[in-house]
Amino acid sequence: MQEKVLHYLWKYRLFDACAMATSDGQQLTVYSSGTHNTVKGGPDFLNAHIKIGDTHWYGNIELHLKSSDWLLHQHQKDSKYESVILHVVWEEDQFVFNRQGNPLPSLVLMNSVPSKILEYIENFSSSAEVIACKGSLSAVPELKRKMFLDSIIVNRIERKKNILKSDFIRLNKNWDHLTLLAIAKVLGLQHNSDSFERLIGSLPMDIVYKNNDQEIILEALLFGQAGFLDEVYEDKYPAVLKENYAFLQKKYDLTSMHFSQWQWFRIRPASFPSLRIAQLSGFLLKRNNFFSDLTKINTIKDFYAYFDFPLSKYWENHYHFDCLVAKGKHELSHEIVDKIIINALVPLLFLRAELNSETALKEKALSFLQDLKSENNKIINQWRNAGIVAENAHDSQALIELYNELCSQKKCLNCAIGHSIFKNAKEYAGTI
Repeated sequence: MQEKVLHYLWKYRLFDACAMATSDGQQLTVYSSGTHNTVKGGPDFLNAHIKIGDTHWYGNIELHLKSSDWLLHQHQKDSKYESVILHVVWEEDQFVFNRQGNPLPSLVLMNSVPSKILEYIENFSSSAEVIACKGSLSAVPELKRKMFLDSIIVNRIERKKNILKSDFIRLNKNWDHLTLLAIAKVLGLQHNSDSFERLIGSLPMDIVYKNNDQEIILEALLFGQAGFLDEVYEDKYPAVLKENYAFLQKKYDLTSMHFSQWQWFRIRPASFPSLRIAQLSGFLLKRNNFFSDLTKINTIKDFYAYFDFPLSKYWENHYHFDCLVAKGKHELSHEIVDKIIINALVPLLFLRAELNSETALKEKALSFLQDLKSENNKIINQWRNAGIVAENAHDSQALIELYNELCSQKKCLNCAIGHSIFKNAKEYAGTI
C-alpha cells in the first residue's frame, strides 16, 4: 500500500461505507471527505464533515499507512494538527493522541476496501501496457469518456497557450511575430522546431515587412539569417541570395545563425529545413497583418486556400541548394496545414480569447478541431487497438494528451477513466 493510494481511496470513498465505525467501535458517517490539501502544509484533507456517534464534527483529516506515523511525524506537538477530527489509517499499530492529550478517533481501511479495487490499482500500476486499462475500457460509459476527453483537450491547449503567452511578451506583444513563430515551429516538426524558433526570434517584424515585397530579397533575408548562405554552393541562385543578404546584414546589423544548428538526420526531403524556409518565405511574401487575416477565417477549406501559395521557381525542382530533383508540388500539403491549425492557430485563438476577453474564439478554435480529420500516428493506433477510435482532431488531440500526460506515466489515479473503473470494480467483467 502506498500513501497516495490511501489518499485516493479516502478522497473518492472507495471503501465499504456500510456499518462504518472508528477503531474503538463508535458509529462513523462521512458527509464530506474534505478538500485534498496538495499545496499547503498541514493535514491531508481540509474542511471535512463527519459524524461520530451522535456528534457532528467539522475539521481536517490526516492519513497515514500506520497510526504510529502520527507520532513519527511529531504531529502531536504541531499546532497545525489541532483541528484534525479523524485519523484515517491503513492499519492501526498504536493508539495515538492529539496535542491536548485526548485520544484521536481513527478509521482503519485495511478491511474495508474491496479487494477488486486494490487488484485493479496494483495491476494498472505494474502493467507492461502503456494503456494499462486497455482490457477494461469497453466497460467505461461512453459519456464519461467523452466528458473527460473534452476536459483534457482544454488542458492540452491551455498548456500550449501558456507557452505562446511567454513568447508574446518576449516578442513585444506583436501578434504577427507570435503567429509567425508558432507556424515556423510547426514547420520545423520535432527535429528543427528549436532552430526555427531561433530564426524567427532573430527577425524583427519591421525588417520582415520592409523586405517582403520582393521574393528574392525575402528569401535572402530568411536563408541568410538561418546560416545557409555561409555554405559554398555550385548553383547560381544561392550566390544571388548571398549577395543580397550581405547588403541586408550590413544595413540592419544582423547576426545570422550557424548552419550546424539545423538537423538533417532521418528527415525526409519534403521536410528538409531548406524547403521549409522556402515555404515560410512564400507565406510571408507581400503579406502583412496575417494574424488578423487568420482570425477571420471560419472554415477549414478557407484555411487550405490561405496557405495555398506558390514557391519561388527555384524550389519547384529543389529540396535544398544544389540538389536538383524532378519537378513536383513542393507547396504546403493539407496534412501540414492541419498541423498548423492544431498546434499553432488553435492555441493562438485561445490566447487571444484570454487577453481580449473574446470567449467566442475558444469555441471557434474547438470547432476547427472537430472539423479536422483525426491524426494518424503510433499513439492513435494504440488507442484504436484498445477499442477507442478518434473521429476527428479534437478526439485525437485529447487521446494524445491522455496517453502522454497520464497513461505513459501510470497516473491512473489522476484519470477519470481509471477512477470509473476503480469505483465500479465489482461490476466489471473479465480479467485484467
